[in-house]
Amino acid sequence: MERKCLTKLICDVIRNVIKLDPLRPITDLVELYASDGVLHIGATDGSTRIVGTLESDVEFDNIVVSLSRLAKLLSLTTKDKVSLKVVDGYLHFKGNGSYKIPEQLNENGGKISLNLSMPNFDGEPIEVDIEGFSTAMARNSLSLYTGDAQPFLRRYCCKDEHIITTDCATMCVSKGKLPLTEMYPKMVQQLAFMPDKFLFLDTGSGYRVECGNIKMFMLLEKATGFPMNIIDPFLELPTTVENKVTIDKGEFLGLIKRAELFNSTLETVPSVFISASGGVITVHSKDEAFSETLNCTDTKISDFSMRFSLKHLGNFLRKVNGNLTLYFGDKLMVIEDELGYYVLSVLGENK
Repeated sequence: MERKCLTKLICDVIRNVIKLDPLRPITDLVELYASDGVLHIGATDGSTRIVGTLESDVEFDNIVVSLSRLAKLLSLTTKDKVSLKVVDGYLHFKGNGSYKIPEQLNENGGKISLNLSMPNFDGEPIEVDIEGFSTAMARNSLSLYTGDAQPFLRRYCCKDEHIITTDCATMCVSKGKLPLTEMYPKMVQQLAFMPDKFLFLDTGSGYRVECGNIKMFMLLEKATGFPMNIIDPFLELPTTVENKVTIDKGEFLGLIKRAELFNSTLETVPSVFISASGGVITVHSKDEAFSETLNCTDTKISDFSMRFSLKHLGNFLRKVNGNLTLYFGDKLMVIEDELGYYVLSVLGENK
């Protein structure tokens, strides 16, 4: 069979969907069997099950081997064609050479069979574009809550074709669509590795996914509790905040990189002050060791002085693109580009 097809399925999809967890041995197992001209390859982490298929000219009974070893061998193979067969408790892999990957057995020395069963694809699935998941991972993940005190914030939320995340100190609103109003991070991360748009079905007990030769079942309860009533006012910020300026992303990022050179070792959270006076905006450190004037247009703004996390500013500016609009509101700043915006709260006292 074609090495590229096998590598794409195992290394690019299955290995990324089922992340290796050293504390959970099941995450390093992959089951294979071939019959009726089809090779079946599946893995699970206990809650997510994924099975992919490829055309095959051989047949063999199911065998469970190390997913990491098979994936690494594939990634190091340079031959265009490879072959698989099962002989004497080994998966025989032929590529640049001939290799024996031992079968994984249970503690009693018996065969292992992974639970890869999936509910039927009965119902009316929706077609989902992968772009929304790429956006969520690239941009919204920077504002995803990861603490324990408020678990209801560990969500990607979708409203009016916008993807929303918040960690209390910051918020990200990106243009994009997800198939559910609220989604757990694990679910978003796994679906982001689908190679193309896919069919998505809520079965009631979980979620079924079909993407070409790939089938998946996610045994997850419905995510609820995201506080949209609190978040809603922030969705209108670009239309309600009057203080705004336009700036080039590259110039602002360059300024922040220079500011990062002057981090105070006395600060628990490295920060920078942004101040406006007479229409001129200055970015400076608390001790004035660093100070630059922000080169921007449309500077008809009222005076202010606010302190922000240098780390958050740098992270956000590395994700946005092109010309930016900065909004300065009551104890917050908005950084907007054509794909959405980040909201950054002030940091402590502005003195």
